Amino acid sequence: MATLTEITTSLKAKYVVIVENDLHYQQDPLVVLGTFVQLSDFKKNRILLAVLATGNQALHDELKEFDDSFLGLEHDAELQQALLPKEVTEYLRNTKGEHLLKPNLIELLATALIINSFQELFLRNGILKVTDARYHTLLDALKAIPGLEITYYRSRPAQAELGSFAADISEGLVFTDSNFYISIVDKMLGQGHDESGKQFLAEDLPLLNENNGLRALAFLFTSTANDAMPESFEQYSLREIQKDGENIINVIEHCLTDSAYAIVFKSFRDGYLESSEKAFKSALRNQENIKHIAEKSLSEGISIFDSVRLWLDQVVQYHLEHYNISQLSYHLGLTRFFDESLGNHTTLKEYGAELEKLNSYELFDDNVNRKALPIFPGDIFYINGSYYILMGQVCDTLVRESGTRGAKIGELLKIVTKPFKNDDDEKFKVIVGKTKDIQILHFNNQKTDSFEVAVIEITSKNTYYADFEVLDLCAFNEEGKAEISFVSDEKTFVPLLTAEKRAFYAHLKEEFKSLYTKYQDKIDDPYKIVSKRSGIIIQKKLTFNTERVSRLKGRFYDSLYQQLNNYKARIDLNLIDPAKSTPSEKLLDIKFKHTGIEQAGIAVQLYKRKGEPSYITLAEIYESLDANFKNTLEKAGVVRLNDKNAAYFLTKKEGGDRLLLEVPLKYTDKSRKLKVPESDSIRYARIFNEELNERGFTYKDNGERGELNEIGEIKLDDIFRGITLLNNNKLLSVANGEVIIRSEELEVKQADVE
Repeated sequence: MATLTEITTSLKAKYVVIVENDLHYQQDPLVVLGTFVQLSDFKKNRILLAVLATGNQALHDELKEFDDSFLGLEHDAELQQALLPKEVTEYLRNTKGEHLLKPNLIELLATALIINSFQELFLRNGILKVTDARYHTLLDALKAIPGLEITYYRSRPAQAELGSFAADISEGLVFTDSNFYISIVDKMLGQGHDESGKQFLAEDLPLLNENNGLRALAFLFTSTANDAMPESFEQYSLREIQKDGENIINVIEHCLTDSAYAIVFKSFRDGYLESSEKAFKSALRNQENIKHIAEKSLSEGISIFDSVRLWLDQVVQYHLEHYNISQLSYHLGLTRFFDESLGNHTTLKEYGAELEKLNSYELFDDNVNRKALPIFPGDIFYINGSYYILMGQVCDTLVRESGTRGAKIGELLKIVTKPFKNDDDEKFKVIVGKTKDIQILHFNNQKTDSFEVAVIEITSKNTYYADFEVLDLCAFNEEGKAEISFVSDEKTFVPLLTAEKRAFYAHLKEEFKSLYTKYQDKIDDPYKIVSKRSGIIIQKKLTFNTERVSRLKGRFYDSLYQQLNNYKARIDLNLIDPAKSTPSEKLLDIKFKHTGIEQAGIAVQLYKRKGEPSYITLAEIYESLDANFKNTLEKAGVVRLNDKNAAYFLTKKEGGDRLLLEVPLKYTDKSRKLKVPESDSIRYARIFNEELNERGFTYKDNGERGELNEIGEIKLDDIFRGITLLNNNKLLSVANGEVIIRSEELEVKQADVE
C-alpha cells in the first residue's frame, strides 16, 4: 500500500483546502509571530501582500523586518520544535533574539487581530487554533508531506467570495506544481440541521472547477460517513470520511487512489470526445477526399460505409494520440497506483457478465452479420451441427468489382468447444502435444448460450472445404443464414448495398436458380462439408444447413493463420481442390538456383484438372530423394510448394517433358536482406562493408583451411558446408533455406544449426 506522501506526490496533489467551522482565530500576537516564522515563503508572501493591500504599511514592514531578522539567528532545530510557536519569547531568549520583539510590532499585531479581515487572513494561511482533536492526526500527516500547502476556511464561501476562493486555489496549484487540489470539507459546517458542506462540494465546487479549469479530489469529513464503494464519477470525486474513525490516513489513501482511478478514465473519455469532435469537423470540410475514398472502396469490393467509418476511426485515433501524448505525465501519475492501493469493489460479481462479453468482444465479432460484412478470413460458420473457421488470404477471399474472387473453394478448420475453467488464463494459447492446437477463450457458443473455449487442431485431418458461393449467401441477411429466395429479396440487405454487391447477389441468384433447375435432387459432395448441390428448396427458397455466427478478429486470426502456414510448411499439406484430377508421369529435376546443387530424374506424378494449374505432391517423391538433398530441401522450406500456388514453381525444360523445380536461396543477416546473386558465388565486399585483409577461412565440418580468390569471392558450395572467415570471425552457413551470417561465438550456441 502506497503512503500518503507517495500518493500526493505521484498524483501531483500538493495543495489542500480545508473548510471546517470548528477552526478558531489565533489572537495571541506572540503565537502569531511564532507561527508566521514557520510558514512557507508562499504563505508569508501571501500574508504580507494582503496586509499591504489593506493599506497597513507599518504592520507589513514590521512583520517583514521581524521575519528577515529571525532567519538570521543561529537556530536549534530541536529547540525550535519544542518551543515554537507558543513559546516564541523563550525561544528568542535561547537564540539571543529577544531584541526582535519590538513593542510596536506587538501593538500593531494586537490591533489587527481584533479586525475580522485580519483574523480570516491569518487563519486562512495556517495561523489558527484547532480544538477538535479529531483533526490532529490528519493535519499532522498532511504537514509532514514535503512541499504540501494547506489553506483553511471557517465557512462555506459565499457566492461573492467564490472568485477569490478560486484565485487562491489557482495560486496554490501553481506554487506547488500540482494537477489537483484536495478539498476536505465538514459535512454540516456547524449548521446541524442541514448538509451545507455536502451541498457546497456537490453543487458549488464542480461548477467552480469547470469555470476555472481546476481539478479537485474532494472529501466530506463527517461523524456519519457513508462507506459504500462509489459507482458514478460524482461519487468517486466526493468521498465521505469518518471523523473519529480508525486508520483515517489509510482511508484517505484508499480514497485518493480510487478518485484517481475515476479521474484517469474520465480524462480518457474526454480525449475520445475531443478527438471525435475534431474528426467530425474534418469530415465536414473534406467532401472531396471522402468522395475519392468512396470510389476506391467500390473498386476493391468494400462498402462505402465501411471505408468512411474506417477513415473516421483513423482521424479520431490521430487526434487521440496527440491528446494522450499531451497528457502523458498526467496519466502516468494517475495510473501509478492501480494495484493493491485500489479498493475492492463489492459489485464486481454483478459486473462479471459484462466483463465476459467484453473479453469475448476483444477476440470475436459476433455482430458481423448485422454489419452486412462480406465473407472474410476468420469468419466462423455453424455447418451441420459443428463450428468451422474460414482460413486463407484476404486477396483470395474478397469479391472484386468484376464480381470475381481469387479462390472458388473455401478452406476451413473445425472448431471443438469445451467448458471454460478458472485455470485457463491465456486468451490465445498454442498447445503442442500429439497435435498442435490453438485454444481461444471466451468463445460465445450461441447454440448453448454460454461462453466456452474454442479449440482448433492444426492438422490436415481437421481441414475441410466448402463452396464459396454457399458461404457468400450468409453475408446478405441479418441472421447470417446461407439461403436465397428466387422470388423476393425481403429480409436481406440487398437494397442497401452497393451496385456491385447487388449485381453479385443477382449473379448468385441466377447461378443457383440455373443449377437447381437442372438438378432437382440434393447431392452432397464427399470432398466438402457444404457444396452448391447440398441445399434444399422449400417454397422457392434455397436453404443450406449453414450459417455465419462470428468472426475471429485481426491479430488473433493472423496468429492462427501463421500457425497453419507453419504446419503446411512442415508436413506437405496438399490444399489444392480435392476434386478428382488426371495424373501423368513425368521426370522432375530439383535444383537450387545459382548453385550446382540438384537432384535430377525423379519420377513424379503431375496432376492436372481443367481450369486449375498443374501440381505435384512432395509426399510421392520424398522417399526417392537423397538423404542430404532431402535435408537441404526441408531447410529451404520447399515443402511449401504444395499449397495452391505450387504450380507456379514448376517449369518445363526446353526440348522435353522433364519438369524443373528451382528453389531460390535467400541471403540474410540480422540487419538486412541481400539480393540473390546471378552466379554461384558472392563477393565478400557485397556482404560486409569492410576491408578484406585475410582471405583465409576454415570449414566447419572438418576444420580444413580454404582461401577466397583474389577478388574475394565466396563460393556457394563452401557456404553450404559452413565456413568461418578469418578476416572477421564470421560464420556463414545454411539454415532454413537462408544464408545465415553470425559471429563464431553465437553460432556455437545455436543447437539447431547444422
